[in-house]
Amino acid sequence: VVALAAGRRGTGCSPYDSDMATRTDDPSVRCPDVTVFFGHDGWQDDDAKAFDDPRILSEVLSAGTARTDLRVKLDEYKTLASVETIVFVDIATERLRVVQRTGRN
Repeated sequence: VVALAAGRRGTGCSPYDSDMATRTDDPSVRCPDVTVFFGHDGWQDDDAKAFDDPRILSEVLSAGTARTDLRVKLDEYKTLASVETIVFVDIATERLRVVQRTGRN
């Protein structure tokens, strides 16, 4: 999060850790490990606890969360029109799975 924030200063986007929630389906709320939102770096957003327009979502997989992350959360994240990239980090195998939207419907 710190590295993303330093590289994004002045771009209009802000990375958040799992303290910032993402609204998926009403009333579903998810807390990705890292989320990047565009247009939410102003003082008016300081008290927000959740946004519904993430651009980049990242989940760190563990034995206890992988199944939910790769199935349930992935399906929910894909329904959000704002999402461009979803990254799954598997720390056990040291691999990344990147899901990117290549076109708009």
